[in-house]
Amino acid sequence: MRSSCPGPEDEPSSPLCSSSKMKSKILIVEDHKDTAFVLKEYFDCEGYDSDVATTGKEALRKFKARKHDVIVTDYNLPDLNGLELAKQCRRIVDDVKIIFITGADILRSNPGLKTATKCKVVQKPVRPKEILKLVLGM
Repeated sequence: MRSSCPGPEDEPSSPLCSSSKMKSKILIVEDHKDTAFVLKEYFDCEGYDSDVATTGKEALRKFKARKHDVIVTDYNLPDLNGLELAKQCRRIVDDVKIIFITGADILRSNPGLKTATKCKVVQKPVRPKEILKLVLGM
């Protein structure tokens, strides 16, 4: 049975849930729960198997247990930053794909960040569709 994808009103082109077949496992790490669950609903509707963590330590526990294919993480978390989370996850799975979402201009203060970490960086506010395009392109 198909249902409508949840999505922001400014994205009327959101398709019906496209597949019952699961795609990649995505770990969403965001301390703002509303943002995290909007992203989770969007990815789940698109056929991804997504989990949410609201701290870096919770994200590490979930990543160790499930070995997600993609991590979408806020750069500034309450307990450790996204870069430290990325490093620790890459020690477990060296080719995990990582997307940082941030309200700060981290590329200005860390110009080599994308090259050094092989990560994508998206400025807030983000739209789920924008992050999905990055996931598909990785």
